[in-house]
Amino acid sequence: MSPAFISGVEKQFPEAHLTFDRFHVMKIINDAVDMVRREEIKDCPELKGSRYIWLKNQQNLKISQSDLLNQLTIKKFNLKTSRAYHIRLNFQELYQPTREDRRGLSEEMVLLGNPQPPGAHQRGGLYK
Repeated sequence: MSPAFISGVEKQFPEAHLTFDRFHVMKIINDAVDMVRREEIKDCPELKGSRYIWLKNQQNLKISQSDLLNQLTIKKFNLKTSRAYHIRLNFQELYQPTREDRRGLSEEMVLLGNPQPPGAHQRGGLYK
């Protein structure tokens, strides 16, 4: 996704369509959310120690982390970090394949868009 890569593809393969994979798009978005949080923490000390609640997937949060996230996303705070987080959620939703998207694809192709759990590569790749 570097400008040099994009430029090289455009020059060498003018008919090609560039596609950016989920991992790299989400990494850029997560970095942006964290950058907004770091800037905002100066004015909002409630954000101290909240880095990972903004970066983890909601289903992976502990109850205490989920409660803190809910408290911080309440509209009365009107946090820039909360707005950036919701943009992150919207992008994440775009990259979730639907049942219709999965129809006719092999399991390997479906899993390309979904990260494997830790240790999956040690068990032979695909997980059930």
